[in-house]
Amino acid sequence: MMHKAFSVAKQVRKETGIGDNAVSISYAAIELANKIFSDLSTKSVMLLGAGEMAELAVEHLLSHNVKQILVANRTFENALSLAHKFNGRALGFEERESALADVDIIISSTGATEYVLTAAQVKKAMKKRQYRTLFFIDIAVPRDIDPKINALSNAYVYDIDDLKTIVTSNIQQREQETVKAERFVAEAVVKFRKWQDSLAIVPTIKAINDKMTAIVEMECDKTLSHLSHLSESDRNAIRRMTRAIASRAIHDPILFLRNTGSHRDDSLYLNVTRQLFHLDVSDDQ
Repeated sequence: MMHKAFSVAKQVRKETGIGDNAVSISYAAIELANKIFSDLSTKSVMLLGAGEMAELAVEHLLSHNVKQILVANRTFENALSLAHKFNGRALGFEERESALADVDIIISSTGATEYVLTAAQVKKAMKKRQYRTLFFIDIAVPRDIDPKINALSNAYVYDIDDLKTIVTSNIQQREQETVKAERFVAEAVVKFRKWQDSLAIVPTIKAINDKMTAIVEMECDKTLSHLSHLSESDRNAIRRMTRAIASRAIHDPILFLRNTGSHRDDSLYLNVTRQLFHLDVSDDQ
């Protein structure tokens, strides 16, 4: 059952889109970054603040082998601690503007009550970076990043509302895929139950085969003991013939037993079969 469960799980992952779209804010942010940059392994990230979702976003970035991580926080000790966690570099919070010239992605989650980066600051930085793409992920409430930055060429700002909209859309797409996934699971359950039910039939089928084989061997040996003039080839031919007759004789009963149906009581047919073939009675009775 465990083997089949893992097999079906693999089928669901492979043949449906149930895992294709992000359903967490932090992961949705990184999906967006990946779409914008294609390859994150050559990109640098600056983390403003030390919010939980920002940390999660950085962890997702690390799984994409991001080039470098910088951490700027109002309390430098916290920046140093977080930078060490991600094998990155700590900055003073006042260095955030000058760092814009060298980073590609900014993830912000401070507790500030006003913008920590304005459109004017970013406009100045864009000129220094020769207008290379700059991507902002603003996970703070209220906003950390000035939304006017979106009006600048090659600058993209996504806040938590944008990400929630993406996550909601992704959840809806996943729900559509669950219909297909549930069908795979239902089919597997039906097949497993049929296989499980067939286990009760196997011992009876084996007992029928064993009994018929024993009868054939016994009667064949008895007959051949009076036909000593036959060649070994003829004797083998007679053995094959008697086995074939026995096999054909029990073919239909075995086929009937194997053809389990969801609307029949298999235990009743098993009991009758065992009585007909005298399978539950010892040889000395």
